[in-house]
Amino acid sequence: MATFYIDPTRTTGPWSGTFQAPFSTWSQVTWTAGNFYLQKAGTVFTGSSAATAATGAYGRLITLGSYDGATGLQVTSGSNRAAITNSSVVNITGVGSGRAWIVYDSLEIYGSGPSSGSSENAIGLQTAGLGEIIIRNCKVHDVPGVGIYVQPGLNNYPTYYIQGNEVYSTGSHGIQWTGSGSSWVISSNVVHDTGIKAGSFGITCSPHRYTGNASTWVQEAGDVYKCVLATSQSAENPLLYIESVYFSGGNAWNLAETTGAANVSSPAVGFYGFDAASATLYVNIAADPGTTTPSISYGRMRGWSITANHVYDTNNFATEGNAIQVDDNGAYGTLNRNTVNGSVQHGICYNKGHDLIAEANFVAVTIGNGLRAGNGRDNAFYNNTVSSAANSSCIFIDASNAGGKNQVINNICLGGSYGVELRVPGGTTFAHHNCIFGYSVNSTTGAVEASTNQLIDPNLSVQYAPLTQLIRLGGLDLGGGADLYGNAINTPPTMGAVQFPYPPNTLATPQLITDQTIGLGRTWATARRK
Repeated sequence: MATFYIDPTRTTGPWSGTFQAPFSTWSQVTWTAGNFYLQKAGTVFTGSSAATAATGAYGRLITLGSYDGATGLQVTSGSNRAAITNSSVVNITGVGSGRAWIVYDSLEIYGSGPSSGSSENAIGLQTAGLGEIIIRNCKVHDVPGVGIYVQPGLNNYPTYYIQGNEVYSTGSHGIQWTGSGSSWVISSNVVHDTGIKAGSFGITCSPHRYTGNASTWVQEAGDVYKCVLATSQSAENPLLYIESVYFSGGNAWNLAETTGAANVSSPAVGFYGFDAASATLYVNIAADPGTTTPSISYGRMRGWSITANHVYDTNNFATEGNAIQVDDNGAYGTLNRNTVNGSVQHGICYNKGHDLIAEANFVAVTIGNGLRAGNGRDNAFYNNTVSSAANSSCIFIDASNAGGKNQVINNICLGGSYGVELRVPGGTTFAHHNCIFGYSVNSTTGAVEASTNQLIDPNLSVQYAPLTQLIRLGGLDLGGGADLYGNAINTPPTMGAVQFPYPPNTLATPQLITDQTIGLGRTWATARRK
């Protein structure tokens, strides 16, 4: 294990890569597993540092980063980075085919500025090999394409960690993950001011997709239709990797795979069957699909998470501009503890996704829905706090296919046209135990458990701070209950100071907290000293 240094300002040799005689360009580097390759903080390198020839090994990752010019120590705080820039390239820096076990740490990478033109990406990881790839503490900005673009190979399941980066001023997505994979994490990033191009999002992920070239569906029997798919990639046969089928016809359903070999050619409504021997796809959508071509997701996504990111202002320039989008049959992942605010179309959107969980997110949007699931199945929204635009629902679920189940439980919805709006042509949606300030639940079609989704949720369990005049002045009457000390409240308080219960002996006694002390901003500790 060794450290090699790059200083773009060093114009005369010798260049040996040591701290005393650093390289002047990244092209002088010879990549070896386990080594550190660091550029001097505060310098700017113009050109390619793609590291396409680099690959590490388990326990011996290759690290690209910055170093302190005075000490030679690696910079890991992200406060004083080395910069790499270029223009009119596919990826300013990145990992090439079959490469893995690489770390990008505390670098600044930028391009020619955001635009709707080229697809120039800042960091591009394309068809990377098996193993870990980590991007952390980097500042990524001003590119026409994607800030951080990840596309693993179809047969590879590398582990990615994209953590603690700031990504902004991109023509397309801030962070985009497309492909197969499991156990990858996008966490603690700040993503903002993205999307000049239409259909751009702050953070987006989706599996590989394959579209058959069949232009005509043939009626097999009853509501079952079939088409023969052509394999467009002989080396990586996508038909072997079907995760689920999204049919983009009139019903636009996300179909689940039928169970039992005998049912392949006769799936139930809302299901598909696939005969690999004849490459024939059978779907049952209870409607004539006409001539629409099927769209198939075949990249498997399992065990991933988008966690604790702050995403804002993703709709400044272009249409759509959702903050976090799980697209095109994205599946089997969690989105939790993210914060979304500012100029955003929809906050967190499951477009054609299935088996997804959004939990404990804070979403406040100005244009569309806070949380949205369209054309999906078996998705869940738990314990989120959501505020939407005045003419949009806080939580919106549309087009659950037959056999699918969606759950909306324990959320707080503020404002909007409805707290929870359900449009369900098939399947079942359970919306219950939500606290809704504004309109309650609207169901265009389908049955929901509306009795537990009221303007004042009868199942809400909170405890109230001692009553004061300030607390009585405004808010929503939630009914009876008890204060923090277990005393019954005979007159229902308004929704004001609500706290989690603490052991009574750790707090001041109720009579010490008065309107006067609250008005003066006195603290509990000050009150106790009295």
